[in-house]
Amino acid sequence: LERAGEPDAARAAYRAAADGTLSEPEARYLRMRADRLNP
Repeated sequence: LERAGEPDAARAAYRAAADGTLSEPEARYLRMRADRLNP
């Protein structure tokens, strides 16, 4: 989604994945990716 030029959808997908993982390091990484897409 990020490469397809859909940052809003990518941000939502990263946040959903962060909420769904049990791994705290992975959740931090995914949140960082989502935050990086903020306008």
